[in-house]
Amino acid sequence: MFGEGSGPGQGEARTLANVAPFNTVLELLHGDRAAMEKLTLPDLEKIAIVTLTGMSVETFQAEAKQWLAEAKHPRWKKPYTELTYQPMQVSAPARRDHVSPYCPKVL
Repeated sequence: MFGEGSGPGQGEARTLANVAPFNTVLELLHGDRAAMEKLTLPDLEKIAIVTLTGMSVETFQAEAKQWLAEAKHPRWKKPYTELTYQPMQVSAPARRDHVSPYCPKVL
């Protein structure tokens, strides 16, 4: 897609707006949630690779932390961190404290 270590430049970003699966993200921004639900795992991987290429771990962690603090579910109008089942809440502290090489403690 792009060379190693390089993300989309400004001209490439404009081109991606007209190419699937990237144009689906724009449909989502315009309120078409059904379009996003049709994306396949390989589509989501392509979007993630282009979006995250060149981003430092620190920047990713900061953006994820900010998103978790600000994002709200469109239907329930509550933070996503509050939309959990009771069993999830009981087991979450144990999972947060467990650090492994495959699932490191990040946030």
